[in-house]
Amino acid sequence: KEAGPALVGIELLSRHDYDMLLQNMNQYQINYTELSKDNTLFSYLV
Repeated sequence: KEAGPALVGIELLSRHDYDMLLQNMNQYQINYTELSKDNTLFSYLV
């Protein structure tokens, strides 16, 4: 597909880089959903 949803994993060197990652994604208007243990999408991965 050229367009549509995708699951992307990003490995960071430090957990402190996570906030900067989210700031950059918001600055460039990247549409994303954070997966967490409480999220329905997360259950599909496990």
